[in-house]
Amino acid sequence: MTASAVIAANAAATDTLPIAALIGFAGTVLGACIAQAVAIFLARRGAQREARREAVRHLFEMAGSHVANVTFDKYVEFCEQYVRDWGDALVTLIEKGPCKEAFRHWQHIVRTRQQWMLWVPPEIEKLLNTYEDTLLEIGTQSGLYETIKDRPTENFGEVVDLMYRRFAELAGISRWAGQDVDPNLKAKRMMEILRSQLGTDSYHLMRANTVRLALRDLEEIETQDQA
Repeated sequence: MTASAVIAANAAATDTLPIAALIGFAGTVLGACIAQAVAIFLARRGAQREARREAVRHLFEMAGSHVANVTFDKYVEFCEQYVRDWGDALVTLIEKGPCKEAFRHWQHIVRTRQQWMLWVPPEIEKLLNTYEDTLLEIGTQSGLYETIKDRPTENFGEVVDLMYRRFAELAGISRWAGQDVDPNLKAKRMMEILRSQLGTDSYHLMRANTVRLALRDLEEIETQDQA
């Protein structure tokens, strides 16, 4: 190879190296830019998706809170009216004993429960049905007693025993005709369950504890100030 050919080849090689390096560098920069753009796009998309998810979650929480508050308020109104109705029924039973007026009170009580049925928990409704059935039996048996008392039939004694036994159960009388009655059917227990469901007992206990702790802290502060 002549000297001129060697020089020309070296020159060509020297010119080729910067071009290849520039192309490689440009490719690296372009790849990084694309990767960064993709990362930014994915981050924004993820942020938008999370924002939508948070918005939906917030709406559900607001809806749940609203429904919970309305449900509780309605249940409170139901309990107040229901207890008043039962109070009237118990006053009648205490004044007159087992009587056919119990049937009228039963109708009124059932009408109240049906009016508020959307807001009464199923387990509470099932429990209340038991007490209502007891009151209904007092009313029906008392009505039957009034019908047959002048012409007693063979089952007259059973009618009298049943209506007084049901009366004893609601009134909380522990024994009737020498036998124990069901203690779970007394009206007082039903009202205690309603109060427990409302959480009023827990609220009063929490308030009492809060006041007690506040008074204790106040006494400690006064003792420290005097020292």
